[in-house]
Amino acid sequence: MSEIETLCSRIVKLFPAVFASIDKPVNPDGHWWLDLRFGDKYTSIEWIPGKGFGLCTCSDPDEHGFGTGPDIIVDLEVALQHAINLFSS
Repeated sequence: MSEIETLCSRIVKLFPAVFASIDKPVNPDGHWWLDLRFGDKYTSIEWIPGKGFGLCTCSDPDEHGFGTGPDIIVDLEVALQHAINLFSS
């Protein structure tokens, strides 16, 4: 299981009603995406194998333009806490 699949599994265990979708890259070394929706809250987490998880730090997804890349790169535990904080607020 990849790190992003592990992250997804842990989030779904904590929030069983979350809608989760993983987009796998064509190239095995490419970037993966985890889209999560819980009620009216949404986040997309990028996973870059060998580097970590990319997060957007803006509160409004419309502020972050398509193709701009993540604001910060974090490890699995920080990415998990990001989702917990968002979906618990």
